[in-house]
Amino acid sequence: MRLKRLTRMVQGVRLEFDTELSGEALKRSSGELWKEQKLFFHFEDLAGNEIHSVNTRKMPAVDSVMIDGNTPGNKPGLMHWSYTFKELPIDSPYKFVLDGYFVAETDGTSVEFNPQRLKEEPIKLDWKGDRLVLNDFMTVNQPTSEGDKLESSLYVTGDLHNEIFFDKWVVRMADKSEFTTQGRGILSPEGNNWKDGVTVLSSINESNKPFEFRFPALTPVPDKLTLIRTVVGKQYTNTDWSLELFEKKNGR
Repeated sequence: MRLKRLTRMVQGVRLEFDTELSGEALKRSSGELWKEQKLFFHFEDLAGNEIHSVNTRKMPAVDSVMIDGNTPGNKPGLMHWSYTFKELPIDSPYKFVLDGYFVAETDGTSVEFNPQRLKEEPIKLDWKGDRLVLNDFMTVNQPTSEGDKLESSLYVTGDLHNEIFFDKWVVRMADKSEFTTQGRGILSPEGNNWKDGVTVLSSINESNKPFEFRFPALTPVPDKLTLIRTVVGKQYTNTDWSLELFEKKNGR
């Protein structure tokens, strides 16, 4: 990680820096997967008090990011990052602390189940720190501009250590045909500090139904399906990197 510049402007303070994945890390993110990354970090004063947190799951948290963005560099693994904050301290030292990052990696974890028996026999999963329960399987009506259409819905509860926005999930039939799933529901962050947070899966409506994985309707409902996570947004918190910053009011 390389901090490049801190620019104070009328509308805020922009921080720019680069990160680069190792060759070993790139092996886990084949093709263009390495471009799917997300950082979480925070600023604190020298007494350890929080100033700002970015992409944290810790609650409560202080967030003053106004604009952020990232672009791939000119070689695999290199990313350019930019964040604009409402304010950062002047004439007072503070620390930038990298808490961790997410990166899309090839997965392939799978589980075979009987969708017709899930309600009576839920399946518990612990996949790379993600704790999930497959609760039920139903055929539901999905309203569209062209009228209702049938979809299959796999109901899931649990909490995720990894980043679901980078995940890719499919269900496979006995004949090897596959359907890509679409998640529906609410994702709620929950955590006590900057490194131990999770994303809790919950209902999108008031009916108290769990989070759903939706895909084209399977009629009749088969007696065997395989759920596969082909890509995981792997979280890494084994970072131990911080830098003390100090900006004078009339200088650098």
